[in-house]
Amino acid sequence: MIIENQGKNKCISINQKLTHENIIFYDSKNMLPANLVGNIRNYIEMKSPDIKNDKKYWNFYVVDRYREDIIQQLKTIIQNNLCHTRTVLVISGSLDKNIIKYLYLPIKGIVSLTYLTNEYKTVLSSLEKYEMFLDHDLQKELISVININTPSSIPVKKFILNKNKITINLSEREYQLLQFLLDGYNVSEIANKMSFSQSTISQNLGDLLKKMKASSRTAAAVEVIRNGWIYTCR
Repeated sequence: MIIENQGKNKCISINQKLTHENIIFYDSKNMLPANLVGNIRNYIEMKSPDIKNDKKYWNFYVVDRYREDIIQQLKTIIQNNLCHTRTVLVISGSLDKNIIKYLYLPIKGIVSLTYLTNEYKTVLSSLEKYEMFLDHDLQKELISVININTPSSIPVKKFILNKNKITINLSEREYQLLQFLLDGYNVSEIANKMSFSQSTISQNLGDLLKKMKASSRTAAAVEVIRNGWIYTCR
């Protein structure tokens, strides 16, 4: 392994991967700035001892776009340490709809390199607390999770909750809220449809996310789809 620190604002030159404690960075094209690697390391060591001591490995895998060969590499990495690893994809290129395909892997998050650089504390905290983080810029592409990889050539028009498959206890209002999230409505639109104030809906959504252990409305919708709690209407 070759590691060359070329200065504060330079990139670390990495032959294959950089490891430190329970953190592993896979960065074959040397896209990670040295200061970002240091910030992540320092945050885990100094700011959040609970993260460091939970004996879970953190794999940060840098990719520029969706590629089938990356899928195979990730499957190998994840399968080797599935129960003890949080694998996070760091996207150095654009967050287009194809990136959503990676969600079919048992990864813990997808984040742009820019967002991780600026908000690494938010990302790490969310992953530690909720075991999930999805970059905000991917929210509009969420429906592609089903459309891209389903065998039918007819696009999905609507996701409908299947109450018989949901494994957590939800109230009738929470079912309604979750359905509206799947339909892509924002807080204002949901409040209007349910004839409640936006503050009430925000509070209800916060309670729902806590119950689902989801870090965001998008993360909740991803979990619903992943868990198969839906019908698809075409």
